[in-house]
Amino acid sequence: MLVAMALRVCNGGRGRGGRVFVIFLVLLVLCALCRGEAGDRRGVNGATRGFFTGRGDKRASSEARDNFDADAGSEENVGSVHIVRNGGMGVRERGGGGATREEVASDASAEHVTDDASATRSRKDTRPGDGSANGMGASEFRRTGGVPAGEGTRSGAVFGQRSNPWDALEQCNVGMRAGVKCKMHVEDVHPTQFAFSPSEVMKKRELHEELYDQGESHRRMQRLVPLVLGPEGFYITDRHHFSKSLLHSDLPLDEKLIACEVIANWMSTDSEEFWRLMYEHSFVWLFDNNGLGPMHPLFLPSSLRHLQPDPFRTLAYFLRINGVFNDNAFYTEFKWGQYLRQFIALPSDPVSPEWRDWCAMQPASERCLPRDWDELQWVKAVFDEAAGYARLPQASHLPGYIATEEGR
Repeated sequence: MLVAMALRVCNGGRGRGGRVFVIFLVLLVLCALCRGEAGDRRGVNGATRGFFTGRGDKRASSEARDNFDADAGSEENVGSVHIVRNGGMGVRERGGGGATREEVASDASAEHVTDDASATRSRKDTRPGDGSANGMGASEFRRTGGVPAGEGTRSGAVFGQRSNPWDALEQCNVGMRAGVKCKMHVEDVHPTQFAFSPSEVMKKRELHEELYDQGESHRRMQRLVPLVLGPEGFYITDRHHFSKSLLHSDLPLDEKLIACEVIANWMSTDSEEFWRLMYEHSFVWLFDNNGLGPMHPLFLPSSLRHLQPDPFRTLAYFLRINGVFNDNAFYTEFKWGQYLRQFIALPSDPVSPEWRDWCAMQPASERCLPRDWDELQWVKAVFDEAAGYARLPQASHLPGYIATEEGR
């Protein structure tokens, strides 16, 4: 409207100078209006951003653990053995004969949990487009491979106005040499194993979320993940459960970082040479969640999301944290799980004839396990039997074997 009035005045005005003056006044008015509207918009957006990103004045609990290695003590009596579910986030140090981990003992007090494996507390998903809860029982966790139906994130800044310690750690890149420490997003690493323990992942997921709530996510930097640089990406050779639990946690996506230490850079090799080196250095475990293998490394999952649940990996985990064996080299629990398969069978529901052969080879598949399958209940039922087999002389070749009077 202002433009139309200006043109009318210009056409009726006398002289060229008058028309120029009127146009100048109209332009000034338009600029003032635009500037005011833009300022209002910036004020609204700024207030909105502050509302959605502010985490308030929540302080870390005075009872926070002094060491990220120790789980809050959940304990279970399994047969005659007292199981302490301590998460197993120990410090791994590579020694002369291979990679070992020194387990840091937990100083936290124990709390008893029910037989139900759904120890994680339910949280509402805040991911756009899906409002499902992320808390799930062991059976649901097992069926979904640990991926919630709508995986959520927690909003807000972890460190508020403070500096983020992760900023001081360099992003991992292809030019790094062995011994260099760096950071990576957990989505960007490739696993070097096929399977995982759902119970262990669920427990470690709780730890990640507790540290985030306490504003201490930077403690993850103490747990270095060994990293190998290959021609087709970055591969982690340990701490798969530590990393997978972070991946499926409620933390914001940009907070799902892991601190890594490069243990080898084989970027210049071809695929065949790379996997030969990985196998020779025991940096890969090529048996699937049913113990079948070795598989070709090209069949390894491309992401931690696609690992398959292995009940015997969980059984070996509980044997280790209860002192039945004490070594912690790469893939130790898988080696013990492989040994125990020859003595202990998984339960199964009756299946139709066409699935009988399949279940004989894939007993850990969802179709073959009972519908009311509960991993922790099964572990409790077979724990004493498994511990007995672990003490036999024929297990002496396994890492961490502990000789006893009965086994001699």
